Amino acid sequence: MLRIFWSTGFFQGRRFTILSWIGAAFFGFGLLFTLISGILFLTSGFFQLQKYVQGQCTITEKHMESELSTQTDNKGRSSTTTVYRPSFTYQVHAANGRVYTGYNYQYSEMSSSSRGGEQAILDRFQLNGTYPCWYNPASPSEAVLDHSVGVGNWIIVGAFLAFGLFFGVAGVIMMFKGWRPISEEEQFLASVSGSSQSGSVLPSLGSIFEGVSEVLSSGESQIDEATRASSFLQTNNMLWTPPAEEIAPAEREDMMSSNEIVERYMALWNEEDDETRRELIEQLWVEAGVQLLSSREYRGYDELEERVTGAHKQFVKTGGYIFRRAGEVKEHHGAIKLDWEMVPAGGGEVAGTGTVFLLLSEDGRIHTDYQF
Repeated sequence: MLRIFWSTGFFQGRRFTILSWIGAAFFGFGLLFTLISGILFLTSGFFQLQKYVQGQCTITEKHMESELSTQTDNKGRSSTTTVYRPSFTYQVHAANGRVYTGYNYQYSEMSSSSRGGEQAILDRFQLNGTYPCWYNPASPSEAVLDHSVGVGNWIIVGAFLAFGLFFGVAGVIMMFKGWRPISEEEQFLASVSGSSQSGSVLPSLGSIFEGVSEVLSSGESQIDEATRASSFLQTNNMLWTPPAEEIAPAEREDMMSSNEIVERYMALWNEEDDETRRELIEQLWVEAGVQLLSSREYRGYDELEERVTGAHKQFVKTGGYIFRRAGEVKEHHGAIKLDWEMVPAGGGEVAGTGTVFLLLSEDGRIHTDYQF
């Protein structure tokens, strides 16, 4: 099934989200229960009865059995009902000439609250009367007066099958809804990050963020690659490079420099005061700004604040660490690349590292924040 969708291009340009993984788990449970229902069907009375052979049985005893059955609804209220089941004792006249004792009416028997229906079954057989019956040649005492499969077997198999189909269908729906189209920015970052291995015409991420002198020193082909990459970025509006003529000088003066953005960005994660953290978020990101992790997105000021506050509580306030910039900051055409590391506040070895790509909007604030 997956191969068919792949061949049609359905998966291309899409990525799994948490919802799609949950859907995959549901689909797996559905397959499991469907498989169980199949096994139950194969081992049910339908196949077992195929081994039975027909013989003659003489009724020696019969009576109606009854018992109380208590059921509880979803509100905790219980109700008691009397259920009935016909009971037989009969002699099985096997083909080997021997006589065995049998008790079952059907292979799988269930009680019923309808006394009239069960009484009708009981009345079909008279004491000392001889009737057709079916028995297991390997064990003739395993016999039945009715060769049809009992309702109980079908209920059990049907319940597992319905349960499996429910989870399977729900899982497929969740997987399809959970597949999120990969944005142009993500596709570009993925393509350029692997260009050195794949032979792409686009330069690698490192070359995009390196200085012009390094591009020039790499020769004519690298210049062509950089030109094509720059054209791709501007055509697809992926780095939101602000044209100089569209921004007034006064607005340009209000914009933060790349160093200011990096300083405030790193200070944000270590900030103790909740209000100051919120102010820094609004200074750094546009209102519709987003931070993208491999497994989750945080979009808008409220979700960004939730993300930063959670990280601060876990690592800074509770863990006793601080975040700091590591290495050189690189900036190119409205994009900033920086590395960070997490170290104990009192000094010590590095406990964690990461890389951040910040794509800026026209007002100089962060539009998209990629966390690696």
